Amino acid sequence: MTQYLCKTFLVISLTIMLFVSACICVRKDNIEQGVKVNGVTLNYENEVTLSEGYDSNFLTIDGETLSLNIKGSSEPKINLQLKYWEYKPGDAKFSLKKEKLSYETKSGKPVSLFSITGSIPKNLNLNISTGTGKVNLSDMIGEQTITIQAGTGSIIVSESKLKKLSAETGTGSIIIDKCNIDTTLLESGTGSVHLNKSNIDMASVNTGTGNIILENSNINKQYFETGTGKVIINK
Repeated sequence: MTQYLCKTFLVISLTIMLFVSACICVRKDNIEQGVKVNGVTLNYENEVTLSEGYDSNFLTIDGETLSLNIKGSSEPKINLQLKYWEYKPGDAKFSLKKEKLSYETKSGKPVSLFSITGSIPKNLNLNISTGTGKVNLSDMIGEQTITIQAGTGSIIVSESKLKKLSAETGTGSIIIDKCNIDTTLLESGTGSVHLNKSNIDMASVNTGTGNIILENSNINKQYFETGTGKVIINK
């Protein structure tokens, strides 16, 4: 009887292991095949370089699942490497229209833009919005306003001189590193806010669950509020 129970248990265990393994394989295959946007499966990954002169002083970039790593440049030119999923090879075409990064497709199907790297004019006003993804912005210098919104993802702004910075993330940290900013408004639902080696005239910082950390930074007027975190000041 004991031997029979052991064999039965062994068969059940192997069955469960095979079922779990099968589930893992199916999920992996789906990821490799592409992504779904509005019920449309996009099977083809592609990339393109968008390089052209840009004489406007404002640019909007948005995406549902998008990570950005952008540097400011002294050239009046946009030079960006875009990675994306599309419905079929060569279906999507990207352009800069009405001060916004836009796309159109031959098939009429959507596109999933997931990565942007490169450079833009350093004095450009920016409006960046991403549902899920990290935002890394550096070397932006001028009298501009930059607004960044991320649903889930960290935000890093470094070595920049700005008139105004607004950065908000639902889940993720915010890091301001080696910056000079007149006015900054920072908000994180779940995540810490770090101000490192920066000079700020007015800073309003709000966190739900996360610390507010000042490292070798000077702030003339500060308004700090945190739900369950701490305000930590290290000189």
